[in-house]
Amino acid sequence: MNWLSRLLRHIRSISTPFGRISWEPSQDEREIVRQLMLFIEDRRVLYNPFISEVPDHAIDSVFLIRERLMQTLQEVKEKSPAVKDIKAMQEACRIFLNQANKDHSSSQLQQPLEELRSVFAESISSFCSSYSIDSDLAGRIRLQCMEALGPG
Repeated sequence: MNWLSRLLRHIRSISTPFGRISWEPSQDEREIVRQLMLFIEDRRVLYNPFISEVPDHAIDSVFLIRERLMQTLQEVKEKSPAVKDIKAMQEACRIFLNQANKDHSSSQLQQPLEELRSVFAESISSFCSSYSIDSDLAGRIRLQCMEALGPG
């Protein structure tokens, strides 16, 4: 039955003896979240070693992530389970950017970046579980956070 539902999502028209019926299918929520995940997976700020981060590049990347989160929030339904995680990630971006506005030297951004990464790891895990999306990004982010904390 799963193959049938996937097939039906791709059908855009039906011809009948009385004429042709066509439509544009709406994106399903899983696909919207999957597209967000693909975008997020390409953002180095979430998993690169902290020492490799250039503060201005990190700030620019977080701005882009925040814009994409807003776009995705507008695409999903109001009661979607994704809304809670998207809003949590938006808030983490705001907190990071507020701290970056105060002082964006490398040493001052490490703690806000670790907090941002922690929120994203939790939200990404939630997306993967709720929408059956395969991604190792949450694990990579967690690993980077643990390495930043050092031994102990």
